[in-house]
Amino acid sequence: MDVITPRPVSACTRNLHWLIVLLLSGVYLSAYYRSYLTTQLEVSNWYSLVVHINAGLLVGVFSVLAIVMRRRSGRRGWLAKLSKFALYSLLLLIPLSAYMGLGFKLPIAGHWMLDSFAQVPAARQFVSEQNMLMITFQEPFALFHQEWGSEVLLPALIALHVAAALYHHFILRDQTLRAMLGRGAD
Repeated sequence: MDVITPRPVSACTRNLHWLIVLLLSGVYLSAYYRSYLTTQLEVSNWYSLVVHINAGLLVGVFSVLAIVMRRRSGRRGWLAKLSKFALYSLLLLIPLSAYMGLGFKLPIAGHWMLDSFAQVPAARQFVSEQNMLMITFQEPFALFHQEWGSEVLLPALIALHVAAALYHHFILRDQTLRAMLGRGAD
């Protein structure tokens, strides 16, 4: 099979990709640390929550930046486009659903407090107009964040993304993985 040269990947795009990977690792490690190695009464549990919240917020911010920076290429197949769309959608929806599903203020970078979604006037008005309790409105968002989004869908899409990278490297031999690792084609 001939070696196919991938389209060039800018250093900015590559670094942004790996920054999101690093932040996602921090999000998952802090969540698992909180769940399995501490109790809610321990100070380290709450520090881990702050790390989790801020890393998750940064994942959302950098995902928006990655979407904006992304070059449109006609060379991508429909499956690649669909998987990228699904992956970026989850990277935005999971932090958003966390915010909408939580009932407390969020500490941002140790200096600011973001009001909880329940305190946003438009949210309160909407929930009131629907004749429901705020907790009833928030519950599906919290469930998506804690279970479906972060424990099922995102890990499945990450596994698919890694499998696609390995497919490109070992089957197609198109140097895509080497380009994303910053090694370029030899």
